[in-house]
Amino acid sequence: MRYSTILLLTFLTFATSISAYSQIHLGIKGGINLADMNGRIDGIKDSDTKVKLGFNVGGIMNYSFTDVFILESGLILESKGYEYRFDNNGAFSSKAEYGKLVTNVLYLDIPINLKAYFDLGNTKFYGLFGPYLGFALSGKLKSTGDLKSDLEELGLDTEENLEFGGSASNDNLKGYDFGLMLGLGVAVEDFEIGLSYDLGLVNILPGGDGDNYIKNGVFKVTVGYLFQE
Repeated sequence: MRYSTILLLTFLTFATSISAYSQIHLGIKGGINLADMNGRIDGIKDSDTKVKLGFNVGGIMNYSFTDVFILESGLILESKGYEYRFDNNGAFSSKAEYGKLVTNVLYLDIPINLKAYFDLGNTKFYGLFGPYLGFALSGKLKSTGDLKSDLEELGLDTEENLEFGGSASNDNLKGYDFGLMLGLGVAVEDFEIGLSYDLGLVNILPGGDGDNYIKNGVFKVTVGYLFQE
């Protein structure tokens, strides 16, 4: 059984057993990811990657210590990755005139955030901070545009599944991620709108080192709803 299945069953069992308590609130959230990566190749910062549009969606659970402080966790599907864009001459560019090479990875993230609410009448503002742990579920490396056509003519793959693990010779990325989340937002009754950033701390490049690494970075816009008893 995969880690993601075990975690999902554990979360559902735990949430069901404690949902009767008034300080526990369950909810859903989802939104848009603007994903990129921080990396170096042979000690040189890779500044050619571009932001990739993705999504986040999942279930959350809030535990209220007081009217101000809340501990929030959950299971969130996150689309992360990055892309390279090429101009008509095949050079790195801000516009994909020639095509794109896109790395897309689907993670199951478990955030554990401390949220502090500030009450302003019918509206509350909040800040949050905490760690997250992510498990890679699937991933693809995909070419588009004229880049794809030319690669196909050369007999090269234009779409392939990524392999996850710790082997530098057999795997593309490590199967887990860990980092910190920092965010803020506004709550109106049972709805919340938030902005946050996930700072990956793990080098997800198998066999990488201080001069060769890839770390996730994701800016997120989310909308959430908490179910009230």
